[in-house]
Amino acid sequence: MKLIIATALLLMLSTAAIAAADTATTGPYTVSFNLNTNMNYVKEEGPAYPTEIATQYPLLIKTNNDTYSMIYITEYNNFTDSTPMVHKVLNRLNLIFEGYTNSTVADRTIDGKEGFVIMALKTPQATQGGDVLYQAVYWTDSKNCDCGPVTVGMTNVIVRSFYPQDVTDSLLSSIHVEKTGTAATTATGQQMGQATTGQATAGQQAGQVTTSMTQQSQDMPPADNSGQASSQISSPQQAPVQTQMPSTPAPIKLGGMQYTPQ
Repeated sequence: MKLIIATALLLMLSTAAIAAADTATTGPYTVSFNLNTNMNYVKEEGPAYPTEIATQYPLLIKTNNDTYSMIYITEYNNFTDSTPMVHKVLNRLNLIFEGYTNSTVADRTIDGKEGFVIMALKTPQATQGGDVLYQAVYWTDSKNCDCGPVTVGMTNVIVRSFYPQDVTDSLLSSIHVEKTGTAATTATGQQMGQATTGQATAGQQAGQVTTSMTQQSQDMPPADNSGQASSQISSPQQAPVQTQMPSTPAPIKLGGMQYTPQ
């Protein structure tokens, strides 16, 4: 009888351990999830990847080089098109370029938000991960836009998983992303303060230059060809504006592997 009770107790403890939720942080975000598996795994926060339009915070959940999940949280500086249909097309195209084909897509609620999941098969072109890739996409703050039949948001979450389907399903059913840190906000505030100070200094310098130019014009004798000079001043030649295209993100090493920011 005691043996039966002990066995039942061990089974209960084992089930509780498997069902236990886990948490991790990446940048100012806290991610909670439950893989609902007895597979061992490690968590590793990747370095923040800032660009001109956004900052991305990666999180790795890894069992081995073929069985892992990468979570990308991208925080945009301004509202961005979050229309699901647009991102379904873009993500499937990106997977083809990476070497994952025969993809199928299905709508799914993730973290209480509207999202979708793509399942794709690995080809020899792909160099990492297992044979089947699950990629889920959703926005934490997507909302309708008055600009037309589209939605906009500022925080995008991509979950790439090479775990088996049941483990991936548990991950997507339990994941919750919440911004709990304030470091990014503080840094932004400091940068804005510095920018404002820089603008004020530039304004003062401009005022000084204008005053100096006015003083010089008063000291100069009147010119005979004032009409021609006035015409030249009123039609200044502008230097051509050059637009620099963003460079391709460089791979970053995390968990003994290299990944490219999404």
